[in-house]
Amino acid sequence: MEKRRIYDLPENFTSMKDSCLKEGFHFLSKMEACWLSGENTFSQKEEALFVALEKDIPVGICGLNVDPYTNDKSIGRVRHLYIVPAARRKGLAKNLVEAVTDHAKNHFDILRLRTNNPIASQFYENLGFSLSNEKFETHLKVLKDPDKKS
Repeated sequence: MEKRRIYDLPENFTSMKDSCLKEGFHFLSKMEACWLSGENTFSQKEEALFVALEKDIPVGICGLNVDPYTNDKSIGRVRHLYIVPAARRKGLAKNLVEAVTDHAKNHFDILRLRTNNPIASQFYENLGFSLSNEKFETHLKVLKDPDKKS
């Protein structure tokens, strides 16, 4: 198992997207549409896109954006975490979120995300995210105190 930062959607993205759709989730379809339109290619200097690999085949994906739901550039957003069913329960999702978090620490004070899935909610809480009831977030993680200068 390996994780890698990527700069384009992986070759088998359609397969991952189809798997995601079969589970009733549409967020990888949204990700693809935003990528193809140029709306979101994870290409701002603070942003990143990571894949989890098994035998050099991408089996998971997770991104980091400047949070589009705020004008505060010190807030990042975890986006589109997905692991194909056959590759789950191997720590890949945790590895991807840790890669996103490590990258975010260099650019953001806070990480936010939104999920309506109770299993995902517990997953993020286990990784140190706190529950939040804000309009555009269900979870947040303070990476550094914005009042302290580094």
